[in-house]
Amino acid sequence: GVLVIALTGVLLPVVNRIFRVSGIPGVAIASAGYLISAMFILSSEEGDILKNFFVSDRVSRFVGALILLSSWLTMLVIYAIKEKDRFVNELIAGLLLSTAGALLLISSNNFLSLVISMELMTMPTYLMVLFVMTKPSIEAGIKYFFNGAFAVGALLFGVSLLYGISGSLDFSAVSTALNGDFLGIIALIFVLAGFGFKMTAFPFHFWGPDVYDGTCPGVASILTGILKSAVFIAFMRVVYEVFSKSFTKELTVLFAIISAITMTLGNLLALAQKRVSRILAYSSVAHAGYTLVAFSALSVPISTAGIVYHSIAYVFMKTS
Repeated sequence: GVLVIALTGVLLPVVNRIFRVSGIPGVAIASAGYLISAMFILSSEEGDILKNFFVSDRVSRFVGALILLSSWLTMLVIYAIKEKDRFVNELIAGLLLSTAGALLLISSNNFLSLVISMELMTMPTYLMVLFVMTKPSIEAGIKYFFNGAFAVGALLFGVSLLYGISGSLDFSAVSTALNGDFLGIIALIFVLAGFGFKMTAFPFHFWGPDVYDGTCPGVASILTGILKSAVFIAFMRVVYEVFSKSFTKELTVLFAIISAITMTLGNLLALAQKRVSRILAYSSVAHAGYTLVAFSALSVPISTAGIVYHSIAYVFMKTS
């Protein structure tokens, strides 16, 4: 299913250049890719994929299908807004490749596959933010690129420490090797920082409003909806499968503090905004805090259901 959506994104601009496909034919080709991809994902069997690099389970299938639906709706909006732009198919190709990365990210069961999937999801959006090529979009693109680079750098440093501790990048092997020592705490901090940037959680939220405000509405809905929901699910896997065993008490307190500050700051700063896009951007910051409330209840089994439920509701809210 992931290969289908990715290949559709790769071939769509090529087909457009050869046959001048745009508008309704472009929508039809992209929609066919979405439909076939959804059929493969929903019909996949549960189990490990590629020697435990990815996993297929109820969460990955259900959330993956909803990400495809939200991405398809976003694609329709982009075509409606940019139909006359001769590079609209390149923009849609970026959306399709980013969606493929999101599908891989929510299924990642290994830090190597997680980082690669996250970058596949993020890199097309750098160009998508710059698509309109106005002064605000260029500023937004530069800010987004450098903050994204810092985020993946922090995440990779934390992952390298975890590999040094365990000798493996598999979630289960890393969880077994962690024993709450100082090096593990440092790794935890850097991994949380990397995800914090992606989720626009306090204190890593400052880049979000400027970037969301500087790009077109369709791209903003991708950044605030599809991408963040995929990051929430991946973060849930990392926290519950890797760190919860060794750092339950520390994470409970930390997530409680961060979620309270993120919710409060996001909503208060939204009151001072005069542009709708910036209000929605700070709403996105606040919603990161709402999701982190569930993370602060690590010992409660139903907390995972709360994370999945909010991610699903959130992706549709931002898409609409």
